[in-house]
Amino acid sequence: MIKADTAGIGNLARRLQAVAQDAPRVFSQAASSVARASKTEAKREITAVYGLPQKRVDDGLTARAVGTDIITTASAKGVTLQSFGGRQTKRGYSAAVLRGKRQVIRKGFTPAKFGGVPFKRVGAERLPIKVLYGPSVAAMLRNREISERFVVRQSIRAREELTRRIFRELDKR
Repeated sequence: MIKADTAGIGNLARRLQAVAQDAPRVFSQAASSVARASKTEAKREITAVYGLPQKRVDDGLTARAVGTDIITTASAKGVTLQSFGGRQTKRGYSAAVLRGKRQVIRKGFTPAKFGGVPFKRVGAERLPIKVLYGPSVAAMLRNREISERFVVRQSIRAREELTRRIFRELDKR
């Protein structure tokens, strides 16, 4: 049996009204918190599929809260195969763009004077050569598998954070 007296209902109404007045601030704080966590979620999703270190992924990601919206952007600048654990082999240049799948690029080489940056001969002669790039961080984030899981994890995080902050405001009063 549930008993409700008028004093208890009045107190609850006053507490809810005070929380409702603080709602914009609570939503803004929750959005900021989720924006900070957004980079972490994106790094985890990308490094689960691609063979790129989290530090390198972090360099290409930015996340910010604008009002109650969370904007996560990634750099479209190319990532050289050196960042994907690339190394010179007898057969060419080897790198693991996808986690666990190392591939050899024939005619790939790394001149010492360029700090290990991988190149590939394009023609039959010594020149022309081109730098070997893997996908950019933006392309990785746009990958359907990654973006779907990222959106799901981010929405779960947002819901949990908002719920936690609302209950904290209720407990204050």
